Amino acid sequence: MPRASVPRTLLLDNSRGVFDTTWGLTLWPYVAIMLGLLVVGLGVGYYYRYCIFSHTQVEFEATEEAASMLSRPHQGPDYVAQVTNYTCNDAMPSIHPDAPPRSPSLAAKLFSSGDTISVKLDALDAHRVEMAELFRHTKLALGRTADVWLATFRHKQVAIKALRKSTTRVVEVPLLDAFLDGILAMARLDSPYVVAVIGVAWSPLPAPTSLPWDVSCVLELMDSGALADVLGHQSPAAFSWVDKFLVVRSIVEALVYLHTSSASSCGPLVHGNLTSHHVLLDAHKHAKLIGVAFGGDIDRAVPYTAPEVLAGEAPSPAADVYALGVIMSEMDTHRPPMRPIDQYINDDVTQLAAGDLKPALSTACPLWVMDMVRTCTAGRPADRPSAVALREAVLAKLVGPLTD
Repeated sequence: MPRASVPRTLLLDNSRGVFDTTWGLTLWPYVAIMLGLLVVGLGVGYYYRYCIFSHTQVEFEATEEAASMLSRPHQGPDYVAQVTNYTCNDAMPSIHPDAPPRSPSLAAKLFSSGDTISVKLDALDAHRVEMAELFRHTKLALGRTADVWLATFRHKQVAIKALRKSTTRVVEVPLLDAFLDGILAMARLDSPYVVAVIGVAWSPLPAPTSLPWDVSCVLELMDSGALADVLGHQSPAAFSWVDKFLVVRSIVEALVYLHTSSASSCGPLVHGNLTSHHVLLDAHKHAKLIGVAFGGDIDRAVPYTAPEVLAGEAPSPAADVYALGVIMSEMDTHRPPMRPIDQYINDDVTQLAAGDLKPALSTACPLWVMDMVRTCTAGRPADRPSAVALREAVLAKLVGPLTD
């Protein structure tokens, strides 16, 4: 028997309204989705606002502490080491070590630090490259405050030295300031015996600080790495004095360049932290110096440090010559002379400062190497040869045997 059709009005509960119809039931998912998107949007907006506020607060607090460090008087060899290679007044006036401590307001500290760094960034603007052009691959070296990466820049392999950021993605102002000093100093240098600065990239923080949170110095790549690593992985037979002579000659030529007025319109420069880790080699055993004036990363190894510098004097060209003598002794023994500072007992440091502790040499050390090590590591700076005199001695060896 056919079923009688039921009027549509019988399907409605008039006390509850039209949303109980079939069409009304299909509307609820859309309403729920719209409400959900609204809640998510509000949440993201609140989180973004919270992050920006927190980051700004952290930057203000970090800059306040760092700026207060900058306002204290800097004395002793550590301060001198940071400014020895940065003496040009046209780029940035240095802080006098005897300046009285100041207590500026937070705003004064913040913008004073930002202005100081802005001046240095302006000086580097001619060398600036875009951060998007740098592609980091592998970390090559881990420093105390900076890391070195293998990277690609415009389809060419390069090395990138970048300050390590904290978990708050903020770089401390004193470290950044010293790091920029080092880049400025190296960017002025033009020698086949010094690693070249290819460019500098940085990403600024948002207002109000305008301080860069990521600074990368693009350097030419020396594919054999540091001399210290080569000596540690190769035997004396595999790395003979025929090849080592090329390294010694390159270091001497680099020191001649730095110690003469040709390196800078401001006069002679001092490396100040010359070690076997700051001598880089290519595949053909050609050597170039790195680390000139990278003040933010200075952490001197005691055995390479001249006695007068250990005693508190400022690094000088003679101190670089002393470091060369220690490096040559290391090239002879293939043993690193350095050890952590806390492993040196007081008697060792006292002997080093007095010039009584000399680098060790092997019984197979060539006589010319012995003579250079002896004269370069003389206790009195006046008794050490100049870089120019060393170049003459090295060139004289070109006409004689290198193993005698």
